[in-house]
Amino acid sequence: MRTLLIETSTSEGAVGLAAGTRLVARKQLSQARRHARDLIPAIGQLLDEAGWAPRSIELVIVDRGPGSYTGLRVGIMTAKTFCYATGAMLVGGCAADILAHAASDDALSVATLIDAQKGNIYARHFTRTGAGEPLEPTSELAVVDAKEWLATLPEGTLVTGPALDRFADVVPATLRTTEEGRRYPELSSLLGIGRSSCDAGRRDDPWGLEPTYLRPSEAEERWRQRHGADAS
Repeated sequence: MRTLLIETSTSEGAVGLAAGTRLVARKQLSQARRHARDLIPAIGQLLDEAGWAPRSIELVIVDRGPGSYTGLRVGIMTAKTFCYATGAMLVGGCAADILAHAASDDALSVATLIDAQKGNIYARHFTRTGAGEPLEPTSELAVVDAKEWLATLPEGTLVTGPALDRFADVVPATLRTTEEGRRYPELSSLLGIGRSSCDAGRRDDPWGLEPTYLRPSEAEERWRQRHGADAS
């Protein structure tokens, strides 16, 4: 199955192509968050270099967040438009699940951190029963205070995610952290999560898929403060 992968939830955006379960091409996007300018040309370049026609893509997997508001909107709209135009299937992957998927097989407890601004994080905790077993979430994805939530995690938990770059100084010494360079969503993990969902028959409606935000954007919060919570 030929698959297009779209990852725009952070500043470390990327697009890729996969044949079956194998990643065959990838292209990094600008770190300046210029996803709208870079995304479509990057996809076109990847397809041209691979010699793949757009309609040969059978599945599109996109990170649906949470993460960068602008990046998610651009990535998901691009994925939906591509599927509508080509007839490809669509799967949206949760950013927390994608991050956890990349954790080492011997990590029995994994926590994912995504920056939610104002000292908060989008957080989720996972555990597995033994080395090599699948990770299962023990909590719903939620917006929490970073320092308070980290203090509740079991000793030895592996902490990962892009918010580590900001909150490393409040991670308790009883926890482990992933090394720098491995804290952002990876295309290989996006592929693994998306293929598992697709193979299980869990696919998304190109008309209905929306980003996972959990909280208003800063622009929306400023508007509400200025006009009142009940203003329309």
